[in-house]
Amino acid sequence: MERIRITKALQKIGCFFLVGTILVSCGSRTESGGDGGESKWTLTSKDKKTLADFNRGAAFLEQYKYSEAARAFESVLDAAPDWTAARFNLGLAYINMQVKPGAKNYLKLAQEAFETVLQSNPDHLHARFCLGLYYQHFGENEKALVCFRKVYESDSEDAYVLYKYAETLISLGLTEDGTKMLEKVIALDPGFISAVYRLALQYQRMQNATRQSPFLPVSQNLKTQN
Repeated sequence: MERIRITKALQKIGCFFLVGTILVSCGSRTESGGDGGESKWTLTSKDKKTLADFNRGAAFLEQYKYSEAARAFESVLDAAPDWTAARFNLGLAYINMQVKPGAKNYLKLAQEAFETVLQSNPDHLHARFCLGLYYQHFGENEKALVCFRKVYESDSEDAYVLYKYAETLISLGLTEDGTKMLEKVIALDPGFISAVYRLALQYQRMQNATRQSPFLPVSQNLKTQN
């Protein structure tokens, strides 16, 4: 099965998985010796290892070394099972891992990771978006539509989110709504080539030559260049 390349897609929607924060639960509180009696958080050796594993996993994601990233985040979650960022990143690693005969169903594990994140934080848009990509990959477009619509309602200015929403609408036969969404994509990002092609195709199918004109020269020029 072909890998679902979503890391770049997430970067397009502003998802940065290099999260340099630590959950409070990963620290142990100690009293400082100051006159004010203030307290501070320090890290145990176990906490430091957990943080190091997290940063190592994030670095592997950036290098597209998904198996190594998965092992690192699995180690993180063994020590800190409630660390949402680690579980989300583990889902990213799983969804990009090649599925081989007899191997774990990594796509299913990715789905479970994103659903777990959403159970603890229903407003985690990046997990919702990834879950939508998962459903779209398997042709479960109605479920994908629910996910993409939710993200769109929270971020209606991101062209890539709108594009995936438009794709799903069109796949479900909601062509008029999908076409309008593609128009919004190009209004936000006139250089979004995939959207330009898709919108021109929709106009051709709608047999609307007048509305084709602003976009067809762009796509024809691109074909000439290629």
